[in-house]
This record gives sequence, structure tokens and C-alpha cells, in this order.
Amino acid sequence: MALTPPPAAPHRSTPLLLLISAIVLLSAVVTLSERVALGRSSLALPLSQPSYVRTHEQLATFTQRSLSPSQWLLSAASTAPGAHSNGNSSCVQMGDVRLAQGWFERGWRRTLPHDVAREACWYAEERTLDSLFVDVEAGGVVWLGFSNAAFRELSLNWVAHVYRLRKERQLVVAALDRGFSALLLSEGVPHFEYDWGVVSDMRSNVSGFRRLGALKAELVLKVLRARRHVLLSDVDVAWLTDPEPILRRMWRADVMSATDCLSVTADEYVRDQFGRVREEGVNRCAHKPGNRYGHAAFNTGVLFFRATVRAIAVAAAWRHRLLSVQADQWLDDQLAFNELVWHGFRNNERREVKGVSSDGRVIQVQMVARRNYSGPPPPQWGEGWRSLARQPESPFIDTPQPSAFNLAPLPSRYFCSGHLFWEQQGAAPMACSSVHTTFVEGGNLGKIWRFREAALWLLDPPEYFNQGAARVRFLSYSPPIPSLPLPPAVNASASKRMTDKYKAGWKVPDALNLSPRIRAHLELLRRQAHILALRDALAVAYALNRTLILPRIPCLCDRSEAPTVIHECIYEASELSLPFDCPLTHIFDIFRFQWLRPDIDFREAGFLANPLTPRTLSTSSIDVSITDTESEASVLRTAGRRALARGSSDIQLQRVLGSGQLREAELIHLESTEGIFGGWVRSRTRATFETIMRRSGVIGQASWCCTSWYKPSGTFFLPEPVPTLALRDGCGTSIEVGGDGPMCAALQARRRADQAPFPFIYEEFGRDGYYRLVPPSGSQL
Repeated sequence: MALTPPPAAPHRSTPLLLLISAIVLLSAVVTLSERVALGRSSLALPLSQPSYVRTHEQLATFTQRSLSPSQWLLSAASTAPGAHSNGNSSCVQMGDVRLAQGWFERGWRRTLPHDVAREACWYAEERTLDSLFVDVEAGGVVWLGFSNAAFRELSLNWVAHVYRLRKERQLVVAALDRGFSALLLSEGVPHFEYDWGVVSDMRSNVSGFRRLGALKAELVLKVLRARRHVLLSDVDVAWLTDPEPILRRMWRADVMSATDCLSVTADEYVRDQFGRVREEGVNRCAHKPGNRYGHAAFNTGVLFFRATVRAIAVAAAWRHRLLSVQADQWLDDQLAFNELVWHGFRNNERREVKGVSSDGRVIQVQMVARRNYSGPPPPQWGEGWRSLARQPESPFIDTPQPSAFNLAPLPSRYFCSGHLFWEQQGAAPMACSSVHTTFVEGGNLGKIWRFREAALWLLDPPEYFNQGAARVRFLSYSPPIPSLPLPPAVNASASKRMTDKYKAGWKVPDALNLSPRIRAHLELLRRQAHILALRDALAVAYALNRTLILPRIPCLCDRSEAPTVIHECIYEASELSLPFDCPLTHIFDIFRFQWLRPDIDFREAGFLANPLTPRTLSTSSIDVSITDTESEASVLRTAGRRALARGSSDIQLQRVLGSGQLREAELIHLESTEGIFGGWVRSRTRATFETIMRRSGVIGQASWCCTSWYKPSGTFFLPEPVPTLALRDGCGTSIEVGGDGPMCAALQARRRADQAPFPFIYEEFGRDGYYRLVPPSGSQL
């Protein structure tokens, strides 16, 4: 019997309808608890009739297929030497990887270390809480995740990292639709099937997403009441190390939560050198003992619940809050959790955060006090506890309701946000135990791309890393480097008056006048993201039929929806050092950028450092120097070096880089690509290339944000570069660049003029006031 989701919240209506709705809601909560009872009968079905097969017709179709991976796993436990089932836990261990008939060579499993794969547990049927508790004894930690088919890739990546830590016996994924449950079954991943029926991204459905949060809290309660601790994390998290030793340092806490604090210094700060406590906490980090002011932001992407009565009270209140909201009210599970903490973490006479551990890592959240300085306790605190008493199986009916709980904000040094990991640390793990893709643009694709940049994406096939039958040849290049020292952050003579129509920030021209640093950043992006570096590198890759390895892009200004970024070009309350490496998603819409494929394939900036990429690829790289003239290139070639002159046509590129030893080289590295490409000899090839550029958003879609909370006034679009040349009258066909005659030389001179830096000229487009930088007219070819 599959689980059903909690009911949708009632709409505002008449008192009678509200009463009826309340009765239905209460009965549904009790029903939900009963249906999550230990050991569900649906799991007794044999593998020939899995729980997701519902009709005789489906069953007939299913049984005619070849043996499924899950069936093979089950049979392997009894037929393969060295493979065995682990008691009542339904775990199958394969022993020697060779017995797996290639199963371990596919998908994310091939990324597991040999000894991990050999000793890992694989599950040929859906798990029950009973079987889970065989592996996780009382006092142990259950690793819990929730997902549906819309997040299947991120979910499998999350699972892969947990397996690498040898935590799969403690792991269970709550699958929210049958298709995703079937996928997990085929992968041998421990899971529960929840008959949710929603396969889309639920974040756009506020009511549905809120009900999912209640479902999370319900399952957390089930595990806690069985005296197991719970580590709950979103599937867009990558686990790099076992966090349990870190968690046990804060064992006085009942609940632990990740935060959105972007400053490790602020997160670890307790007292200054004079022993004084800072009363106003740093933005998003104001959870330190002694903080009386400031915003604290807790992130439910990583939560840890100890199996204590007070943790159970928190989970019950969290669940009740999510189930009691009006259907049209905006509230998600993270805000509901924050509301609980915000009420109690300064609920005392001094209105300050109080520590309960000597290091200040664990703080008190006082939900009920003799005198509530934060106002009356939120109703969900009492109602959540009373809902437990109404459940027959609850062992806490006679336990007094707790009035407080201890909370540990998880250290941002170890439980890393996306901003800390990618922007501040340059995708270097450092001390991170987990990485959560927060502060990331581009939705799920943006998160996947970020994981790829950090070599944390484990789902790409061997062919992606040049390990397939067909060998791929690569091209890489060095990007433009910003000039130092940095420009001043603020123009002291410029007006600081907000100029957009809502007084929510600055119009782009005014912001650029105010911040020389933003101007320098946008000019750097104009060079590397458009006219010279990336566009020309893509042209070279297209001409040579090579896969382009993107570089790390040095930037001078962070991207933020908050206009406070313009003051120093640093995300507010972060410890970003300038310059820093921009993620590609800072500049491009990653969804459109992928439309470069299949015409031009590409790889992420961290590709060569990925352990899955053969080391021979980077060690066999052939470097090519770039010169301004053909005569300079000729001198270098005479000295035995490989060189290429700027302004080379596609034919000339093929002659220099596509013949002899260079033709077969796995990797060619260009020391620069600014102005390297001189044009196409064939007009049809040029037309195809320009179509690819526009389709992918490389042309006309790069942007920077934001100088205003009102996005139309504060979003800046980079200019469209002058199109690549269509060479004519034999230009670009000579052996030497520039040897085609005066007319061809004139074409190249005009091309260089078009690609040279130019004054910022703003163009406002659209009714709302978006701005873009346009090149001066008159010199285009």
C-alpha cells in the first residue's frame, strides 16, 4: 500500500466549511501517521510483480521482458559466488565486481572505488522501516532524502556521494512518484515509494511543495520515535566526508541546521579581542551568543534531528505549521522552520541569543517562557505536540510538552553554501563536509553545471571523459587576465542617490558612474565572454572539429540580486576576495548555452582536474603561442615552437593546427584567443556558425545583475559582438596570415577595429528600462 500525501490546506470559506475542513485535515494527519506504520504489506510482493505494477496488462508486459536489474540483484545473491544477502535488511553484496556482468561499469556506480563497490549494499526491493532499523540500531543515524522524477539526476548524484562514504545501509530515499521509484529500484538504491503522483518541479506549486515539507516532517517523526537520529538533506547536496564526527561535537543540540551565513569569520566569531560580544550580528549570521540584532538565516537543505523529546516537539510543530496554512498563503518548509527558531532564539529579557555550550556553537531556543518577549508562542508549538497525543502509537502521550530546545547552527566552514564553495573558495573543497548548491543561477541545470565544474558530478558516461571507443580531440585556452590593482570601488564624486523609479537602487548608467569596479568588470566580460575570447575560441573549435574545454573566468565583481553589491562588488556579508573565478552561470543562461551542442561540444573548466579524466590528457597537451603578426609566428616556428598569428581564417587554422602531429594531438592549448579568428572562407560555414552562436545565447544573452531590486532598471546585457567575417576574393586561403594582398589586409584591419575596446554607450530597450552596451556604429563589415 503506497503512501498518500497530506491533504491540501483549506481555502478561506464559511465557518461551516472551515469546521468540516478542519475535521478532514485532522483525520488525514492521523491517517497519514497510520499509513507510515512500520512494515507495509505492499512490500511483500515478489519481484516478478513489483509494487509499481498495478494491472494484469502491465504485469503481462513486465514479465515478458528480460530480467530487470533488481531481479538480477536478487538472483545474484543466491547464484553468484561471493555475493550474499545481509539478513533481514534486504541488502545484497556483490563481492567481486567481476560477478556483476558489467552492472558496475555503467552509470554512477562506475565512479565508486573498487573496494567500496565490492562491499556496498544493493537493494532488490523497496525498503521498509523494519528493514532499515535492522541496519541502523537505536542511537544510529538515518540519512534521509526526498525526491521525484524532476530531480532524478541530482538525486542519483546525491546517492552516489553517500555510497562513496559507505553510508548506504543508513540511507533511504523517499521516492515521490512511481516512475522515480522504479528507477531507484533498477539502480539498487534503498528507497520508500510514496504515491505522490507529481513528477514536475514542485517549487512552482507552493501548496504542493508545502505538503511535501509536511511529509518530510512526518517521516522524520517516525524515525525519531524509533529512537534513531535523522540527517535530512536536499538532493542538491554533495556529501564529501562523513559529517557525524562534526555533528557529535555539538551533541548538546536537539536540532542542527545549515545556515545561509556567507562569512566563516562571522560564523565562528564569539567575542572580540577585548572580550566583548558583538550585539549586531553580521547579516544572515546573527545566530551567535550575544547577538541582539541582525538577521539569522537557517537553511533546511541540511538538518539533523537527535532522537530527543525536544527534537520530536520541533518536528511535530514544523509539520503542523505546514499543514495548517491557508492554501493561498506563501510558506515553504524552510520559512516554517525559520519562524519557529526566530520566535525563540531571542525570547528573553535582553532579547539576545543565549549559548548553552562553552564554544557558543549550541544556542537555546525558548519557545515558552514565563514572560514571552517575542510575543505569544506560535500556535503550532502546542498544536503539534497535541497532535502526537492523538496518535495511538505515540509513546509520548504522558510526556510534558517541552518549553525549549537546543539548536546548533551548523558551521559554514564544514557545511558549505554554494557561494562559499564556488565563489569564495574557487570550487576547492577545503574543509567542506557537504556542498549545497545555494546561491546558484540556472535551476537544476545550473546546479548540475556547478557540480561538474567542481568534479562533483558523478553521472557522466565514460565517453564524456574520452574513455569510449571513439576518441575525442580537445582544445583549451587561457582567458584574459584582469589588470591590477583593482579599480576603486566607488567614484567619490558621483551621486549616491538612488535613481530607479521605485528608489530601490540605481539605473545601470548611474551605477556604472558610481562604481568604476563594475565598469572594469563589464569590460572584462565583454572581452572574454563575447568579442575576443570565447566567441573566437568556439570558432576555432568548430573549424578544427575539436571539443572546447572552457577556462576559469576571472571576474572583478560578484553577481547579486541585491543592489548592495555595487558598493564593493562583493556579495553582502560575504568574504569574497577579488578577483575571483566566475562560474559560467554568472554570465550565461546555461539552458541555452548547452544548445551549442551537438555542433560544438564543450567541457567545464574543471574537466582536466577531474579524477575521472585520464591524466594523459593534460600531460600530453601541446601549447601554441599566439602572435600579432605572421612574421612573429614564423620566428617562433623556426625556433621549434608552435605558433599561430591572430586573424587566422578557418583554412589557415586547419593548415597550422589540423595537420601533422597537431592533427592527432589529444589536447591543443592556445595561450590566448582574443582576436585569433580572422573569418570564414566559405560563406555557408559562416552562416551556420552564426546561427549556432545565436541559438546558444552566446550572442546577445550574456548579462550581469543587479544595480536595483527592480530588475529591469538594474540588469545589464553585454553587447552583441560584430559577426565573424565572411572572407571573399580568395582572402584567408594563403599559407601565411596577411599574405593575401592589400584588400584582405584592409578587411582584417577593420575587424581589429571592431573588436577593440570602445567607450560605454548605453541603450535602453523594452518598456521597463533594461540596458545594454552597444558598440559604436559605422565600422561594422
